[in-house]
This record gives sequence, C-alpha cells and structure tokens, in this order.
Amino acid sequence: MYQFGHVEAYARKPQKGGWSVHDIASEAERVPAHCKHVLMAKEPIRVFGCSPKEAVALAEAWGAQAKDGLGRKLRSDAPVLLAGILSYPKDGQEWSAFKAQALIWLRKTYGSALKSVVVHQDESHPHLHFYAVPEFGQDFNVLHPGRAAAAKAKRNGDQKALQQRAHNEAMRAWQDRLYLELGRDFGLARIGPKRQRLTRREWKAQQAAQQAILAAERAAKAEAVLSKQQQARVMLHIEGREVGLLRKQRLYDRAELDRVRDRAFAEGITVQMGRQGEAAKIVAERRIFVSENILKIEGDSKNIQAHLAEQEAALKARECAVAYQEQQLQVWAVQLTEQQREPLAEAEAKLALARRRLEESQDREKALKARVERAERLPILLSKLRKELRQQLPEAVLELIPRQSHGYGMG
Repeated sequence: MYQFGHVEAYARKPQKGGWSVHDIASEAERVPAHCKHVLMAKEPIRVFGCSPKEAVALAEAWGAQAKDGLGRKLRSDAPVLLAGILSYPKDGQEWSAFKAQALIWLRKTYGSALKSVVVHQDESHPHLHFYAVPEFGQDFNVLHPGRAAAAKAKRNGDQKALQQRAHNEAMRAWQDRLYLELGRDFGLARIGPKRQRLTRREWKAQQAAQQAILAAERAAKAEAVLSKQQQARVMLHIEGREVGLLRKQRLYDRAELDRVRDRAFAEGITVQMGRQGEAAKIVAERRIFVSENILKIEGDSKNIQAHLAEQEAALKARECAVAYQEQQLQVWAVQLTEQQREPLAEAEAKLALARRRLEESQDREKALKARVERAERLPILLSKLRKELRQQLPEAVLELIPRQSHGYGMG
C-alpha cells in the first residue's frame, strides 16, 4: 500500500481543456453532469468547514479584490482556489483513524485558509477532497509550494527549465512531508512499486519491513502507557485508595502494609509480563481508539468554531465587495458631475437671462396698465370739468367752447 496525495490550483475561468473552480466543486458535490465517471454516485460527507461550492464563493470573493505582482486587477484565468485529494487503500483497515489524522494534518498545514473537507466513499478508494483559499491580502502562492518555488526562481532570473525544476522539487518535498507526518503512521509507502522498479517479492519485503517498524513504534508507545499503569496501580495499593473508598486516613497497619507491598510487587511483575505479546497490541489498539474518539470530539468543536470563523470571513468579504461597489459609484458620480458641469453652467446662464427678460416685460406691462388707467379716467375728469364750468360760466360763453376737445366729447 502506498500513499496518494495531490494538489492543484484552479481559476474562475479555465484555460483551454481545463477545469474551473465551479467544475471542481460540482464534481465534489456529485452534480450529475460532472461525475459521469462514478457508476453509483453518493452524496459527499462533509467533515470540516463549508461545502465545496461555498468555498468557491469565498475564492471568487478573494479573486475580486486580489492584485497581481504589478498591482493590476487579477486575471480571470489566474488561480484562486487550491484543491487537493488524500486517498486511502481500498483494503486498508484503519480508514477512520487515517481520516481523523488527515484532517489534523490539513488544518496544521493550511491553517485558516482551509475552508472545506469532504469525503467520497463511492469510488474504488475512499478519499478526502480539501479546498483552501488565501486570506485577503495574501498571495495565492502561499498555499502552493510548487508555484511559490517557481515564482522565487523567476525572481532570481532563472530560466523556465530551472523554474520547473524548482517547482518539482518543492512538490516532492510536499509529498515527503505528507509521508513522514501522515502516511508512514499507517504503513503507506512513499513511492509505489512501479516508480521504484521493484519486483513483487522486493515490494512485499519492503512492505513487511515498514510494518515491522510501525509495530515497533506502537509497541514503544504502549510500553510507556503500561509503565504509567504499573506506577498508578502500585500507588493505589500502598496508599489504600481502592475504588469506592473516599476516607482520607490510611486503611492498613504495618502488617497489612507488608502484605500490600507483596501484592504490589506481584502486580508489578504481572504488569511487567503483560508488556509482551498480545498485551502491548491490545493497549496500543485501545490507545488508538481513545485517541480517535478524542480527535473526533475535538474536531467537532473546532468545526463549529471554524464554521463561525468562515461565516465572519464571508461577511467581511461581502463588506469588502459592498465597499468596493460604493467606491465605484462615488467615482462614477464625480465623473458624471464633471461631464455635466459645463452644460449646467450654460443652462443656469440662460435661465438667469430669461428671468431678467421676464422682469423687464412685467415692468413694461405695469407701465402700460398705468397709462390705460389714466386714459380711462380722462373722460370722467373732462365731464366733471364741464359740469363745473356750466355752473360758473354764463350760457353764452359755454356755447363758444368747442364740443370736442382732445378727441373726447364734452356732452
């Protein structure tokens, strides 16, 4: 059995013949059009964080605000999501333990960038899919050791061949770390027989040697556990603190203490002999079982915390997107104001001229009304004057006054 681990970078818009972030998420979530290679597809089991599609949404939000090395907006075909696979042999007996340890390794390796881990058990080998997204302000290459090494070689002025070599060496180092920190504990070989060009007999011999080393390491761990058990049980007899007794005083006189000492010595020999054979195996298996359950409980509590942290990160991403949109609206408003400033000034000048002309016409209208009113009052005044003259002047003089004066009749 040998390890299989793989990581790949994906973009929002794939290159020709490649997969986008949406394609890889759809395959993980078993969308029918994207999992035709699986005969009987089953719903993935989420073991950490959000769903793959939610991880893609976080990756797109990161890509919307990210800049390239020259400070320009990130291209749509630039990577925004790191996706990987950790597989376990189909005939392996420790899948549950491997799954728990793999999750611990992923969280240790990628930290807060790890957004989602799901399990597939509907293919020939059970495996985990994991997805990571950089934090805001980070470069994508912090997640991908191969791309980081190639970028460093490029900055140093190395040619493309040397950049590719740096990439390959960094990825081999990633595989070595995966083997030393995860695969080796489960008896998985670093490299398969075909890559090493071994015969089946040589491969079986190598596997047996690795299993022997692993068994020795587990026996050493069990040895430490048994030593602690021996000390605890001997002290239990000497101090008289057997199960169910809560009294503080000692429970034995001197003669009884001698008998307890003999019992403790005999118990110590029994435990010492129990270190050999099946006892070591049983204790080691129990210790592994307890560790798995502890890890599961810790994983569940940390999953809740991680989910809350992811929700906060998603909220911050949305806030950043909203702030960016508001900034764009302000820029557009300034541009629109500048474009309309001159027509607006011209319109204001025309409006002021129209107001002045309106006021002048209103003044002329008032003067004309006054003249009309005076003209309308003139016949009345002349009539009054004629009446007064009739009263004051003799009749002979009135006949000398013309009947028309200034175009108005006198009577």
